[in-house]
Amino acid sequence: MPRRHKECVKAYLLGLLGEIEAAQIETRYFADSAYFQWVRDVETELIGDYLAGRLRPRDRGRFESRYLTVPEMRKRLEEVRSVTPMAPRKAFRFRWYAAVAVAGAALVICALSAWLYWQGRGTGVARIPKHEPPRPPLILAIRLSPGVSKGASGGVEFAQPASGRVRFSLELPARKSPVDCRVDVARVTPGGDRETAWAKSGIVSKTAGTGQDVEVEVEATALRPGDYVATASEVQGAALETYLFRVAPPR
Repeated sequence: MPRRHKECVKAYLLGLLGEIEAAQIETRYFADSAYFQWVRDVETELIGDYLAGRLRPRDRGRFESRYLTVPEMRKRLEEVRSVTPMAPRKAFRFRWYAAVAVAGAALVICALSAWLYWQGRGTGVARIPKHEPPRPPLILAIRLSPGVSKGASGGVEFAQPASGRVRFSLELPARKSPVDCRVDVARVTPGGDRETAWAKSGIVSKTAGTGQDVEVEVEATALRPGDYVATASEVQGAALETYLFRVAPPR
């Protein structure tokens, strides 16, 4: 792969890449096993640069904000660390940072314990913070225009992903300023009825070209094969636009 593309993948791993470019990389590495392995090799190289102290200060900060906080990425860091030899001088410097990290973690634990104690004094039960489960990866990015027919008529059709998230960008060409929306995605049954597959309110549209876009992310497990109608409405209830698309059986 060209060096420029390697740097692009490193920027993606550090969270510095734009949404469109990131979605392109994700779509490709989930569809191409050889490309997926190459991305893993680039990630290994990036982690090696971090362990050897070769990252620039900005990149090091971005790396630590992701690989030291996200469980899956921290696990990957530890995997590479376990098979990466370290020179004595580097190892000594790492142990020094590790001691500072342990001391900082101890202070955080003490502060958290005190907070839990005071939070739970009134009920006798400590309130344990909730941890959000990791989000499924983004598999597809789909753009829908209002009134476009589905499937064989020339509209949007895609195969049902086995897992992950599908991002829909719903165009609101007649809107010039942000609007608070509700989005409903319904599957059309063979009898012509609609069964709700996914719904969410409180979504604020974003400026896109001369109009607005409403972006939603739906888990692939909610999209069974069939024809779908997506509706963007104002929170008060007035429908703004309707979109049609088809989900084909898995390939």
